[in-house]
Amino acid sequence: MDIKYIEQLLESFYEGATSIEEERVLFDFFQGTDVPESMKDEQQLFLKLYRSEEIAVPFGLESKLENLIDELDKDNKSDTKPARPKIKSINWKWVSGIAASIVIFISAGLFFHKSFDKKSDFVVQDTYSDPKEAYRETQKTMLLVSNKLNKGLQQVETVQGNVDKVNKIMNKNNIQL
Repeated sequence: MDIKYIEQLLESFYEGATSIEEERVLFDFFQGTDVPESMKDEQQLFLKLYRSEEIAVPFGLESKLENLIDELDKDNKSDTKPARPKIKSINWKWVSGIAASIVIFISAGLFFHKSFDKKSDFVVQDTYSDPKEAYRETQKTMLLVSNKLNKGLQQVETVQGNVDKVNKIMNKNNIQL
């Protein structure tokens, strides 16, 4: 059999693009005795994949898997509304955001301080003639900001709850990244 053709079939097989007939050709080739030394690993792979030997399942594996699935299902049902997650590490994005805000406020303060020292014509004008109306508008604005902030915090809590669930499952199954 042509080795180049077999190599092309192997490449297609590893890409998942072979038909059953092409896999049969590969299996027949690897069952033969004239397999080159460079393809001995592939020969072992094909013979193990396509032999109809029964694979021994360890005793109790099925019950262990069922118990694990049931336990995970219980965890999912009991976590309908997770408690506020504990903060275990520093979120550096928040810290850097706060630091940037502080720098902006200090810069703005210094800018306005220096501009008032120069006795410029910069005068803050009132946009409302009625102080009660100004107060109501300020309350509306503060309420809007509060609602948006609470919505964002709820989304962060939801994501944190999901991350905690994944970490719990990974720790239970001793999975490390």
